Amino acid sequence: MSLLTARGVSKNFGALAALSGVDLTLNEGEILGVIGPNGSGKTTLFNCMTGIHKPSAGRVEFEGRDITGKPTHGICRAGLVKTSQIVQPFTGMSVLENVLVGGLYGKGLSLHHARDEAMAILEKVGLAEVAAKPAGSITVAMRRRLELARCLATGPKVILLDENMAGLTPTEIDSVLELLRQLNAEGLSLVVVEHIMQAVMGISQRVMVLDYGEKIAEDAPAAVVADKRVIEAYLGEEYA
Repeated sequence: MSLLTARGVSKNFGALAALSGVDLTLNEGEILGVIGPNGSGKTTLFNCMTGIHKPSAGRVEFEGRDITGKPTHGICRAGLVKTSQIVQPFTGMSVLENVLVGGLYGKGLSLHHARDEAMAILEKVGLAEVAAKPAGSITVAMRRRLELARCLATGPKVILLDENMAGLTPTEIDSVLELLRQLNAEGLSLVVVEHIMQAVMGISQRVMVLDYGEKIAEDAPAAVVADKRVIEAYLGEEYA
């Protein structure tokens, strides 16, 4: 069953065509990877699907309902959320309070239930020991996990992960991949934008490739890395 669908999504910023007729389909329980050079439209596509940008053309559907141009809070409460490429927690609030925001405003929980869920989520992502610390005092790797925890607190069905592993060490990346596989096994569907090829290829069932705002390939990971268009546009002969 298609959970999330983008049909012919285009986005123009003045004379710049950031996206040109992009199609995307995410099935229930799937992990879809999205790759492409910087400026290829990956983050813009995420923003069009979550209501941050209104598409210039095309349609976005979530669970069969048209959500094109709907407000972000409504899309969030429907179960579609995204992490940010540049992590920006509420630095003056504790780690726990940051996650509480997701439960209170993203899911509409009472304070009591939001606190209980927030602590359970922090335990799941490995941040329970720093729950009381200011979010501005934790490491980059912890901030990446906190960004994911805030999304989980909203009770999502789909998370769009925008370079959630950027800046992490290989060991930290392996730990995040293990967590994402666990979340997927529990029923969460994921779309993963990532430049770390071993990570995105190792976790995705399908991979789609953007270049200059257009989709140039979509297939199983092994087929994508062998595609001449993808090699020329992004991977390079050395990677192939």
